[in-house]
Amino acid sequence: MLASWACTLSLDFDTEGCPSIRRVNVVGIEQIFFSPFMNQIAASNADTVSSRDFRLNFELTYQSFQQASLGSWIPGFAIAQVDCEPRFFVENISNIMVILDQPFNGFPVGTDIAFLLSNNNDVQLNRLRDFRDSRQFFSFRFNQNIGNLQQLNASLVVTLRDGSVLSEPFQSPFLTN
Repeated sequence: MLASWACTLSLDFDTEGCPSIRRVNVVGIEQIFFSPFMNQIAASNADTVSSRDFRLNFELTYQSFQQASLGSWIPGFAIAQVDCEPRFFVENISNIMVILDQPFNGFPVGTDIAFLLSNNNDVQLNRLRDFRDSRQFFSFRFNQNIGNLQQLNASLVVTLRDGSVLSEPFQSPFLTN
């Protein structure tokens, strides 16, 4: 009598051969940094940059619901590694704000200026509600002229669906027109 067994593995990949979107929750703000980059180093709060070139970038920390791990325990199984940017279905973000800690460009302390920041798809940060295809890094450009040399002192505030809040203060480079 001949006995054999089979194992069916269901891995979801997108059309480019990259792993499918992972379901995650945000558990922290990893880092906040600024563009433009100079000599492959992010702009610091001591630099002066044009408001046209300025970008507010941040990275969030995720906790995955899916802990699937394919290792060497499956004989004869290999996955080709392609250069894929991880994609996430973030389930617990309600809102992302940028709250001023100091007056900026005519706006008082406490103002949410997320409406002044837009992503590459021209979606303002205050209108961003769909996090089903998020990336590790978020990047937003500034959409207003600067009256004179100013520095943005604010806090990135991520409100979660359970009512909890993640907050990280930052100080941008000096911005000019």
